[in-house]
Amino acid sequence: MALTVTELETDVLVIGGGLTALRAAIAAAEAGARVTVAAKGVIARSGSTPISSAGVAGCIADATSEDSVETYLADIRTSGRAINHPRLSEVLALESGPALIDLQRFGISFVSGDNGWDRVRVPGHTHPRSFRAAPFEGHGNGLGLTLPLRRCAEELGVVLLDACPVIDIVTSGKRLAGAIAADLNLGQLRRIRCAAAILATGGLAYMYARTNGTRDVTGDGLALALRAGASLRDMEFVQFHPTRMVRPVSMLLSDGLIADGAVLRDRHGREFMHDYHPRGNHAPRDVRAWAVFQEIRKGNGVDGGVLLDCAAVPMERLKLRHAALLRVMETRGWGFPGTPVVASPAAHFLMGGVSVDEHGRTEVAGLYAAGEAAGGAHGANRLGSMGLSEAVVMGIRAGAAAAGFARGAGKGPSPDAGRWLDQLEPGAPPCDTVLSRSWQRLRKTMWEHVSLSRSEEGLRSALMDVEALRCELAPIRAGNLRDLARLTDLRLALETAAAVVLSALLRCESRGAHRREDHPDESPEWLGNVYVRMLQSGRLETSFIRLDGSLGPALATG
Repeated sequence: MALTVTELETDVLVIGGGLTALRAAIAAAEAGARVTVAAKGVIARSGSTPISSAGVAGCIADATSEDSVETYLADIRTSGRAINHPRLSEVLALESGPALIDLQRFGISFVSGDNGWDRVRVPGHTHPRSFRAAPFEGHGNGLGLTLPLRRCAEELGVVLLDACPVIDIVTSGKRLAGAIAADLNLGQLRRIRCAAAILATGGLAYMYARTNGTRDVTGDGLALALRAGASLRDMEFVQFHPTRMVRPVSMLLSDGLIADGAVLRDRHGREFMHDYHPRGNHAPRDVRAWAVFQEIRKGNGVDGGVLLDCAAVPMERLKLRHAALLRVMETRGWGFPGTPVVASPAAHFLMGGVSVDEHGRTEVAGLYAAGEAAGGAHGANRLGSMGLSEAVVMGIRAGAAAAGFARGAGKGPSPDAGRWLDQLEPGAPPCDTVLSRSWQRLRKTMWEHVSLSRSEEGLRSALMDVEALRCELAPIRAGNLRDLARLTDLRLALETAAAVVLSALLRCESRGAHRREDHPDESPEWLGNVYVRMLQSGRLETSFIRLDGSLGPALATG
């Protein structure tokens, strides 16, 4: 039976299903555009946002706060080790507070304290400026943000395509023409004709064996951007969250616990963070993750992690800010908070991503990127609670800019799905085994060689493994649409993995979340950014551009 190919026309296509995607879709729809959202999973329930702690950082200066935009910006750039995109970091500091307040008009509420806003000072921030979304109709964590936005998008007439991964971005010259998507609900290929598209596909945390990321956060959108002609930046900077609980249960432990009094201890009960940073437990994430990694490596760990002692956290704070954690601990009969839990680092967030300006524009006319899929705002390390801030601020900006572009630009010809039909081979065996094994190899390689500790030897070994996997997958054909989408997702992930490895190879220093054992110091010679682009041959090329605009070394691979 031949695969059905259908055509869909829209002004703005948003690719992704989380907070960034929904906020961008609403902004574009409110600007008068016809908007379609296509996601790998269920929109509002997929990606990183639903499992997040729902903390949103913003500068809201009032009588109860001494915060300022200037202080906030200084914190962002200090954490980013001075290589942030200057305009993006400025926009985040200026607009995160107003964007946070604006969320309330969609039915989103925030946890309140005795004096109004319940502000939390998470590590790395000078002032308390993290605000946690309250549950929405019984749904907690990040669903308190995404579910109300999905409802609003539906009311605005936004077309929502669940289980419809985009597998190709089509260009004509240096301009967007549309996209090809695999609608797994209807079992059809969709040719999506649009004037503008916004990549809101998140990061790449799932490509690591130890991760806080969900199965759909695979870095596919970044490779789609590369293939379309856009460049990536800062791909070597992958953030590893220091406290993913591994015992008694696997779950992310928010920085809010540290803010409320929790401390990291080794197997002997010793508080070790002051050995690594003057702020101790309140050091930025990159420092805490490195410290935990080092203590485990020195033999001071417990069950592959360290102890997170929450005994000093007041019970009223636990009930107010960490209710989900309390429920899990009660279910397990753990004796929490008196009994410490075991935590270890895990892949969490990508500081790098598609190179964009302050409106989310890429080098490809009509193609935008926002949220974790876009790089530059955070530099070498992200402060806690700022991932969701970026999602909201840049979602608004990219949505409005894409709608404006669509108003002034006609649509090109409908994208051709021919080459994707050619990749289908009726009767081909299922891909489950090869996909499972390949993902396992990739995730193991990335964790062993491209995580908290890196070296030239390990990175070159990882690059060989990634290239070998790409070659092994090249001749495989899919027997059905589902396998075609899954194969494409993995192939895209491998291209993104190669971009990470090459960027890490090129930067011969340690800065922020990027640590080279063979180059352990931060160097002023590397004050700048690594960019990745795809050549016409399909090879990836990396280049280093200093902050003064001068060019550094370049590196390419097949």
